[in-house]
Amino acid sequence: MSTIFYTYVVGWTKLNKFYYGVRFAKNCHPNDLWKKYFTSSKIVKHYRETHGEPDIVQVRKIFNDVDNAILWERKVLTKLKVLTSDKWLNQNIGGAVKLDEETYKIIAAKNSVSNKEYVMKNLSPEERQEKSSTAAVALWKKFKDDPVFAENLREKRRNQVNPMQGRKQKRICCVFCNKDIPVNLLYLHKNCK
Repeated sequence: MSTIFYTYVVGWTKLNKFYYGVRFAKNCHPNDLWKKYFTSSKIVKHYRETHGEPDIVQVRKIFNDVDNAILWERKVLTKLKVLTSDKWLNQNIGGAVKLDEETYKIIAAKNSVSNKEYVMKNLSPEERQEKSSTAAVALWKKFKDDPVFAENLREKRRNQVNPMQGRKQKRICCVFCNKDIPVNLLYLHKNCK
């Protein structure tokens, strides 16, 4: 069986919830839809578990190449305005992610995913600073107390690519003391008036 890429729609008409997707895996075929392939969407998986199988499962269009399939899905999702409609379960259009409170709860419950980033966004600047400071102190303590951890961290830092390597750093001359200072360190330069 040859590979045939395709777009599809699944839906629960009683709930007025639908999902439009694209399939472009190696050796994929439209006959696999809802027999071997049940979408990669965690939201669709949640709906299957809580509401049963969808009553609509349709292959919408087939393609010979991946790029056209992906572009077609993006075009359809944009036209349907899935990110602003409650009717669609789709959470993104080519990387533009829409996550709401319910989605975070579902993902966390099903996959034991940490909501650390989400929680940090909802904290006040003072609370964020306190949590960050606590984490930094804990990291520093582990760095000092655990030589293996310290060496692994040093090695990791050594292997990181320096984005400024091979580039000249922008510099500025202080009008008061005539010192040549890198722009990114200007805030550390004491007022020379």
